[in-house]
Order: sequence, then C-alpha cells, then structure tokens
Amino acid sequence: MPAWITDYYVAEDIPDASKLQRRIDHGRKVPGIYLVTLSDTPGNQMEYFAADLLREPVLRRFCAPIIGIAGSRSSAQALVVKILSDAAAGTGRYDARPYLAARIPR
Repeated sequence: MPAWITDYYVAEDIPDASKLQRRIDHGRKVPGIYLVTLSDTPGNQMEYFAADLLREPVLRRFCAPIIGIAGSRSSAQALVVKILSDAAAGTGRYDARPYLAARIPR
C-alpha cells in the first residue's frame, strides 16, 4: 500500500479524495487521476504520474510518499506550483521536502 502524508494536497477538481485514496490503496482503476510525490531523483523535488501506474506491484512497492492528488495532468502541475508556493511562504525557500518533513509517515 502506498504511503500518504497527513493532510495531503487535493486539487479542486477532485470531488471525494478519501474515496479515491481507498481505490488507489486497493489497486483499483482510477482513470484520469494523477498523484504528486516527493522525488527520489537527485535534482528533482517532486514528480507527478497517472495513479493507474500504481496497479503494477513493482511501482507500488517503491512509490515515494504521496503528497497530492489531482484530476488531470494540468491540475497536477498547478498542485506542484501550490505546494512550492506554500513551502516558500512557510520556510522562505522553494524546497518542498523540509516543508513537508513533519507530515511524511515514518
């Protein structure tokens, strides 16, 4: 099961995030839904991808903590901008990882 941060970001085009989270956690199809995660790639802060990719066991096992959910690719991009804006307002730096550190499950 993928890890979700507490109080993850939800885009405006998502009607019922908890229902979608349950569907994703149980490996069901969620067409058109995108997830935002912290990146494990050096030099990148975040990544977004189609939630249906987590139906693959290998991707599911190595998925970074999910920090946001969106209803389209453009909405996921806007969510990344919002997260970075919140990080800048909260810490004075455009760095999402330290800003979200307390909300990441251990």
